[in-house]
Amino acid sequence: MPEGKADYLHLVDYPVVMTKDWFKKGLNRLIDISHKHRIAIMCSEEDPATCHRHYLIGKALMAHDIKVVHIRKDGSLQNALGIRDLKNDPPAKQLRLL
Repeated sequence: MPEGKADYLHLVDYPVVMTKDWFKKGLNRLIDISHKHRIAIMCSEEDPATCHRHYLIGKALMAHDIKVVHIRKDGSLQNALGIRDLKNDPPAKQLRLL
């Protein structure tokens, strides 16, 4: 694991993480729960464009045709489909953590 304040947005290979059985199991559980309840996945990042949860969980949910909306600091809602993709800006050297 990188030490200190690492740039996980560019260090982690999220498509590889999404192939892991534990990720798929957790995502399927989240999807099952969402069919019964309205859910919120909390994060401390204010801007979803810089949030690893958006690039990992949010994009995986959208790939299952599930609407993802981010609640911003001011209480406004932002559709995940309109977020600028900072993950695909010229990345730092990626580090496979898994």
